[in-house]
Amino acid sequence: MAVQLPPGFRFMPTEEQLLHGYLLKKVKGEALPCDIVTDCDIYGDGKEPWKIFGENSTEKFYVFAKLKKVSANGKNIERKAGTGTWKGQKPKIVKDSNNNHIGLNKSFVFQVKNSGSGSASSNVNGHWLMHEYSLVNDQSGYVLCVIRNKISNSEQVEDEDKEFTAEEFEDKLSTPEIQPFSHHQQQQNYYMPPLAALSYY
Repeated sequence: MAVQLPPGFRFMPTEEQLLHGYLLKKVKGEALPCDIVTDCDIYGDGKEPWKIFGENSTEKFYVFAKLKKVSANGKNIERKAGTGTWKGQKPKIVKDSNNNHIGLNKSFVFQVKNSGSGSASSNVNGHWLMHEYSLVNDQSGYVLCVIRNKISNSEQVEDEDKEFTAEEFEDKLSTPEIQPFSHHQQQQNYYMPPLAALSYY
């Protein structure tokens, strides 16, 4: 699912760009800036995140997903994915540069059923995290999800030294950070972004 970026570029959109530059256009049926964010069914049988994105991946994946209700007349959203479930936390309000409420950001951690400790860290296929962005007063069911595997092949992603709960990761992925672009990172594949979300190093 990776797209090669020009040398020196990384895809680092703000929350406002994700909501208005991608999700809002998706809901309205308008042309997207590029194909970096694609449709992906992340719930259902055989939909464990490592089967979709690869258990050794350390990238962030940006996908559109359409939420489905557990029952036609109910309010609960189906969060089961293969042998596990995406467990969510209380959503955060997302505001634009003018301090207007434009959407919600809800964090999730993937937990495998009957994993023993009840923690996602017991998952031998990694520690999968997701941030789900939704628009205010939108009834389309579409959300934009940012998904990544914190641990790949028992190695640490980024420079963290311990496991975190979903609560502790509430702020980890919600605010993009500008970081030095290393030679090692340049060898990896990244998505082809729109100019509004590009950072050059």
